[in-house]
Amino acid sequence: MTEIKSFVFFDLETTGLPEYEHFKTKITELSMVACSKEHLLECVAELPRVLHKLSLCFNPARLISIGSSHVTGLYNDLLENEGKFDGSAAEMVKLFLDRLQKPVCLVAHNGSKFDFILLKQHMLRIGVMLPSFLYVVDSLPAFREIEADVEKSFFEHNEGLDSEIPELEFQTVCIMEQLEQANHTMNGRQRCNETTPQSAHVERNYKQTLREYLNVAPEGPSGDAAEQDGGRTPCTTNGAPKARKRLFGEAFSDSAPSSETKGPPSPTKKRYNLSAIYKRTVGKELVTAHRAEEDVLALMNCAAVHAVRFVRYTEANCVPFEEVKSKF
Repeated sequence: MTEIKSFVFFDLETTGLPEYEHFKTKITELSMVACSKEHLLECVAELPRVLHKLSLCFNPARLISIGSSHVTGLYNDLLENEGKFDGSAAEMVKLFLDRLQKPVCLVAHNGSKFDFILLKQHMLRIGVMLPSFLYVVDSLPAFREIEADVEKSFFEHNEGLDSEIPELEFQTVCIMEQLEQANHTMNGRQRCNETTPQSAHVERNYKQTLREYLNVAPEGPSGDAAEQDGGRTPCTTNGAPKARKRLFGEAFSDSAPSSETKGPPSPTKKRYNLSAIYKRTVGKELVTAHRAEEDVLALMNCAAVHAVRFVRYTEANCVPFEEVKSKF
């Protein structure tokens, strides 16, 4: 396990995909946005205030594929007067990383199959070695594990809620019906000058049941409703079991289709591209995808939401940059 001090969220845009370019793909845009581990853990689901940025565009000196230009918005004529990815650019990357608190971890989405390899190829071609304090982690498997852990934790904390909530709802309805009947009885007796309150016990039961209902929370279902009721089946006004009613909200309405009449939804394959993860995590569409700095900030935003899990995963799974392969 490596204790990381700085995270560098990193993305490349390129002339195309290596397998379609005879593995001669060139970088057209590079973006790095860095922050310390401390600030990432403190930022509470938003970007840290202290960020370090490096964004560069390059003339690739080769034709950019139509598909890549369409996705990234970078065309050969736009980059015609920009510098190439040369020794000065490589040294700039190295100096940028050297300024950060060490050890440093590069984070890229699908980086182990693309970004890390391509960066290493370019650095080796120029003859610039990145420092030994540099580590890398691929955020794609990271978010697979993080989201699985979040779901597992949610289900563990909510175990029993599905059965407990309807039971409390049912008890509430029963007590409300008893209270209503008691009020009718009281009104009749008051008309006959009988003023002794007969509904106090029922009202007390109602309040207790409602309190139990409202206390059901994801942090820890109590499961005490049946015990407090002595294990008895809740009563109804006519002695026969009544259909359980749903209170509070459309999701719990009687008109909602039941599991008996509606089959289970067909499973959909969960996607783990950056846009899909960003939408699930942040709740918004990633409008400007495939612009390197925008992708990097989106990735950092997702990491900030799951900061503790992300840091834990990274420190357990990062590998030295020198171990990154240099060929696709």
